[in-house]
Amino acid sequence: MTLRIRNLIILAILFKLILVSFFGLMFAIKPHYPGQIGNKPTSLIFAFYNQDGTIYQDICAGGYQKKYITESKESTMYMAFLPALPLAICALQWYPASIDMTWYGGVVVNFLLWLLFIVSIKYFLDKYYKDRSQILYIISFFVLFPTSFFLQLNYTETIFLPLSLFIWRMVDENKIRRASLLGFLLGFVRITAIPFAALMWLKYNINLIKHKKEKTLEQVFFTYRYLLDSLSFLLYGFGSVLTFAYFKYEYGDWNLFFKSQKDYFGRETNLNSFVTSLKEIFAFFNPNWAEISYWDSYDFSKQLQNTGFYFYDQMFRQINLYTLPMVFAFLASLLLLKKKRYYELFYCWAMWLVPILSSSNSINRYLIQSFPFLIVTAEAAYGNKYLRFPVLIIVSILYLLYFILHAYGFWIA
Repeated sequence: MTLRIRNLIILAILFKLILVSFFGLMFAIKPHYPGQIGNKPTSLIFAFYNQDGTIYQDICAGGYQKKYITESKESTMYMAFLPALPLAICALQWYPASIDMTWYGGVVVNFLLWLLFIVSIKYFLDKYYKDRSQILYIISFFVLFPTSFFLQLNYTETIFLPLSLFIWRMVDENKIRRASLLGFLLGFVRITAIPFAALMWLKYNINLIKHKKEKTLEQVFFTYRYLLDSLSFLLYGFGSVLTFAYFKYEYGDWNLFFKSQKDYFGRETNLNSFVTSLKEIFAFFNPNWAEISYWDSYDFSKQLQNTGFYFYDQMFRQINLYTLPMVFAFLASLLLLKKKRYYELFYCWAMWLVPILSSSNSINRYLIQSFPFLIVTAEAAYGNKYLRFPVLIIVSILYLLYFILHAYGFWIA
């Protein structure tokens, strides 16, 4: 471990401690719960575990229990979550699981995965950038990007993103089978490991063509090594297949994951779902946007009374969840086009549109998986000395806003 990595890790630890301290201070000042979704936190730890975190906690403590699929459709939500994060939490508890104590393993896991992200982003950037100051700036922008806040919580981004960064560089260095071993782990994290595998296989082929030199296409593609490397990409989805096989063995249904996504989260990959997602995303630009918006079903005026969060109304949600992420994505796309980084542009939209095909739910959180968007934006800001500091200030303010809203139970992604 070089001195520079040590310094980054020390800074990452300090950043984490500052966030946790600020979290505790918020609860000391305003301990009640104004939000409308999720478990009502009664302490600092359980506030940190709100929403998805409580689901991983429960799976770790009780497993995918049969009661979750026999009592009601709402209870099937546990099957919509793949087992990587619950298994990691359980592995680091160091004592028998219980619902009251699984927070301990979760805190340890989140801390370790946060450090893994710092190592992975540094490992990734070292391959493509030589300027130390630029690398530090890009890391700072990435860490402070608003939805990077979810790297501080127990969400699947904490595993999927670091592994993706490692795999991307390994594929560029033609370490295909090593990358596929990490890809195997991805399959236990998210079903999107499958489209990610296809994108990495495409990248592998582009790299072969780009560096074939004097070789013919037959000498490049009709080889034993190419066959083995290509087959290794199948490992990326194997973790998900094993999870589905477990559901079949335990509950008699291969399709339980997708049924859960449909029944509880309303996710279904078809043309109607895609059209509905687009209507919700672009509703803000329609004069009658409130009639189309998904959020019209909530009576926010009542929920926000006497909470001190009057600004977090329906319009603000629409801007936060859809409008700002889409504007950012289009601006970042222009930067990638200007730099002729066409594969990165294709990767970003492919990874982002996959969840949009089934639902507009959480698209601002999924945006950080399209990490070239963030990197090229930070790169552009760093290139202009008048923008460097103001850009970091803007993303820091938005990051803090996400932090406060999530801490008090508002659903932000």
